[in-house]
This record gives sequence, structure tokens and C-alpha cells, in this order.
Amino acid sequence: MNNRITAWLNCEQVSIKDRETITKASLEERNIMFGKELTLSHGLLQGPSLPGSNCVNVINAKRATLSFMKLMKREYPDQRLSFVVSSDQRKGSVLIASEIIKLLLSSRIDVYADRDPHPSNALALALEQTHAYGIIQVRTSTEITSYEEIVFYQRDGVRLNQKEVEEFNQIYSSLPFDCKIEEKKEKGSLFYFDQTKDFDNSYLSYVDHVSPYHSYFCGERLIRPLVTVQGGSLAKLVYLLKKEHGYPLTFVDGQDYFSKEEPISCLDPVDLRSFEEARKQFNERRKIGEKINLIFNLDPSGEKVSLAYLNRKGDLSFLDSEEMALLLVSFSLEIMQRNKTLRPNYEILCTPSHSASIDNIASYHHVRVRETGNSFASISKELENLSKEMQMLLLGYDSKGRYLLSRKMREADGMGTMSYLLDMAEYYQRQGKTLDLVLESLFNKYGYFKRGESVISLEGKKKSLFDRIKNLSFPSVGEVEVLEKYDYSSLIKTDYLLETEEKLTLEPFSQIKLILKDSSSIRFEPISFSSVKVSYELNYDGIENVDSKEKMLIDDIIKAIK
Repeated sequence: MNNRITAWLNCEQVSIKDRETITKASLEERNIMFGKELTLSHGLLQGPSLPGSNCVNVINAKRATLSFMKLMKREYPDQRLSFVVSSDQRKGSVLIASEIIKLLLSSRIDVYADRDPHPSNALALALEQTHAYGIIQVRTSTEITSYEEIVFYQRDGVRLNQKEVEEFNQIYSSLPFDCKIEEKKEKGSLFYFDQTKDFDNSYLSYVDHVSPYHSYFCGERLIRPLVTVQGGSLAKLVYLLKKEHGYPLTFVDGQDYFSKEEPISCLDPVDLRSFEEARKQFNERRKIGEKINLIFNLDPSGEKVSLAYLNRKGDLSFLDSEEMALLLVSFSLEIMQRNKTLRPNYEILCTPSHSASIDNIASYHHVRVRETGNSFASISKELENLSKEMQMLLLGYDSKGRYLLSRKMREADGMGTMSYLLDMAEYYQRQGKTLDLVLESLFNKYGYFKRGESVISLEGKKKSLFDRIKNLSFPSVGEVEVLEKYDYSSLIKTDYLLETEEKLTLEPFSQIKLILKDSSSIRFEPISFSSVKVSYELNYDGIENVDSKEKMLIDDIIKAIK
């Protein structure tokens, strides 16, 4: 670590401010900044927005860009390269993106700059319209808001594969912090992506792709959604969705992007994590006569979508990620059965935290559920295996509200999911069903599970609490027999009924999952040396007092650990 600190401080590009930050940093802070080198994983560099070898900053962004250039020149040795560079509007992202653009232009590489970023999937489709050889996307992490991310995509709009990632990391680790490039006499050309025909074509192809069922409905739409967006590109995409497919969308956004064509109200974006704020905005719109019955919120990256709807009582209800997944799967299966297009090679890709109701509906319709790693990037990676095995994607999703409904897309697709949910809501509304009625029928058929979480802390042991749980055998929890234990850190599945162990073919991550006889599940994730988060999903079909079952479960776990 000390060698990396010394090399960094000797680098001419390090600013005075960053030198002061490093000099004044505590040992713990220095370990965060310099404990290791950044490495690319699933086409993604991710790290704190700080100076240091383990952080995403201008210096490391330049090294990464040079590594990507060298990698692409190996693949296309006789071509003049060009890249799309995109960033969100946060100050750190814009600064890094501008330095990347300068470096590319000075290396005689043409740049398509995306000033108000598309969602990742729209950018990937845009590559089909241009002669660009890849995308460099700079954005704030959707996982940890204090982290910055740089994502690299190949010419086909897909993140770098495993072989390319390994080559990238070899090049990156060989470059010094103060790596310099030989500037070419002829510079690259800079194009602003939103001023090219490719920009409009990518919008149109994306919007057409994400709304597969709109043509099923004739006449006036019954669903009237309020859509909250942050960012011009997303607003334009939603506007095109409205224009092309007939949904009477009402916008709420910080800017009036289309005042010349369409009057759009300018209110603060609704944060659907705040029930009262969403209710307030919803009621304001209803008071002025707007017959709104859905609220969508798209995050700035266009990856996540949240949904609130009017239930049968006329109150506002919110869908959690598992409820939304269950509705999406059910609707897809119903449409495919109606069209006689359902085949036995469809699969659901999901993280280990998925609900048992998804397992049940998949089993009922002979659809396979394939667990991936604990991140959406692992879902994207698994799509390659689907293609090789001639399997079809029904749905990919994680526990953070990110979904993927098409194998052609490779990133979480908030816009596509919103479009799909619009068509789904319209489909059920025409049958006189609100979404809570649909969910109730699904729960009755596939089981109802209550989700919750708790934190357990126990001090005074040599081993971490998570490691102690790893070594425990759980015969039962809350008076229910444990059938299986999944140790994702050691990649071992234990079947207590058959008394067998099986190797899991995933990338390891710190989580343990127990599957109980009644299809309930319990997950353990480390928070610190002496604390773990316990997440559970309890089957309470026929149980009058589910709260007592929750208490019994936590008490049993604590007793077993002690």
C-alpha cells in the first residue's frame, strides 16, 4: 500500500487538494483509497469518488480509457476507432467524462458525446446506427451513491466478456499512474450525439422495442399514468412512448422539455420511497381533474422503475420488487398462452433473494428458474449462457427493483419495464381488475409470503458472526424443518434431507440462505464483524398470527448462534 501511495504522490497529475486529502487521511481512510488496485469486473469499474488507486477518479479513468483503446485496437487493428462517451449530470461524472473525451480526441479517435444520457440499452441500440466501436459510460453507482462507475461496452452494445476483461486488467495494471500518451497531429472529431440522426433513430428503435403489446388495444386507453422522470433523454423517451403508442401520459419533471409541442407540468419529481410525498403529488393532480390511476418513477439512469396504483378501494398502493416480478411473469405467461407461443425453453434469471412465489408459478408452467450471482451484472452475464443453450428469457430481475424482459437488452431496463407494466395494467383494467385483485388471485394460487428483515448483533467471539453461522447446522427454525442450506461464500449447497453436498457454479458472495419445508426462506448477510442482517420470507398460508412466527424464528436463530 505504501508503494502505491508514494507513486500516487509523485504523479504530476495529482492536484494539490488531493495531495492534502491523502496526507491528512487516517490509516483506515488510506486503506480505502490505496488498499488495492481497481479491477474491471463484468465490464464495470466501480469505486469511491476519492483520490487513490482503489477509487474512480480522473487519473484512473484515463488509465482505464487507454486500456480500452489498446484492447479495441487489438481487435480492430486496421480501423480508425470511434466511441460513444456518456455520463450522468453529476459533477464528478461530468468531469471524468470530459477528461476521457479530451484523451480520446488527442489520440485521433472520434467521439460521440452524449450530453444528456440515454439509458444504457438505448445507447447499445444506438451503436447499431453508428460506426462507433464501443461505449464508455460514466455514472454514479446505483448500488452505493458515494461510488462512481465506468462501464465499457463492445461494438455490439454488450459489456466486455470475460476474456476481454482479463486482457483489459492486464493492460490496466501495466500502466503507471501518470501514464502519458503521444498526441497525434490530427485530432479526432467531436460529435454531439443528440445532434445526429443516429440519436433519433436509436430513440425510435428503443421505444418500438420496449412496447411489445400496445397494438393489442383499440380505442381510448383506460390507463392514465403520471410519469416522473429526471433528465432530458428519459423525458424524450417517455414522450415518444406517449406519441407512438397512445398512452395519455402526464409528466412531472424539473424542466419543461417539450413546451412547444406539449404542455407539461413542472413539479418536483416524486420519490416513491416516500409514501406521503407520492400521495400528495397524486392528489394534487386529481384535484385539477386529471384521471390518473398509476404513478411511475424512473431513476436518472433509466434502470429502475417504481409503481404505485389505485387499488379496488380507490386508495394508492405500492408494488414491492417481488410483487412486480410476480405480475410481470404472470402477464407474460398469460399472453404467451393466449397466443400459443409458450415453449418449454423459457427461463427466469434472478438473484438468490427471489420469492418462493416465483418458484411456484415457474414450476406450475414448467419454466426454469436460474439463480445468478448477487448483482444485476451477473444476470447480464448469464444471458450469454442462455444464448449458447438456445434458451429464452422470460424475466431477469434483482431485489433492488431492476428488471429485464428481452434477451436483446443486456442492462436493467426501467423504460422497457414501465412500458410493459403499462400494457399489463391496460390488459387487466379492460377486464375490470385492479392490480391488487390480480395479486390476490396469484397469492391464492401460488402462496402468500410475508417478507421482513432484522439485524442480529453478538459480541465477544473470535470468529465473525457470519463465519459462525456458516459452520452451523440448522435442523429446524421456528419449528419448521430446514431442507436446504446455500452457502454462497463457499459455493456449497447442502441438502439435509438427502444428506448430500453440491458445488454451486456462481461467483462467490457473502450470503447464506436456508430453505424451509413450508417454502419459507431465511438469508444471512454480514454487516460487520459482530452483526448480520437476517432477511426472511415466511409462508403464512393458514397461520393466524404471523408476527409470533417471526418472533419465534429470530429467537431460534439467536439461540442456535449462541
